[in-house]
Amino acid sequence: MKDLDFDQIYAIMKASFPANEFRTYRGQKPLILEVELPDTSLSQRRIKFYERLGFYINPYDYVQPALSGQAAIPLKMMSYPEPLTPKQFANVKSVLYSKVYKVAGW
Repeated sequence: MKDLDFDQIYAIMKASFPANEFRTYRGQKPLILEVELPDTSLSQRRIKFYERLGFYINPYDYVQPALSGQAAIPLKMMSYPEPLTPKQFANVKSVLYSKVYKVAGW
């Protein structure tokens, strides 16, 4: 996706949801996002978008396991409403690997 495409999509999304209609997640369980490494301008902009929504990028190394014969992908994990502690990160990672990706030994 080109930067211009992202800008246009973001503008449409922002115009579609007035500030007084934004959903909050206060009181709910933490939300977790897997995001690309911030090594391109577009991935940095995506991360900033989530940060404006209250998400935190966590400093821990994280790798999405190889899926369907593809290589494993280094990613970052974002969380809401606060950064994860090392113990929370290890727990989330374990649940993702065992329940979502169904892999062992990662």
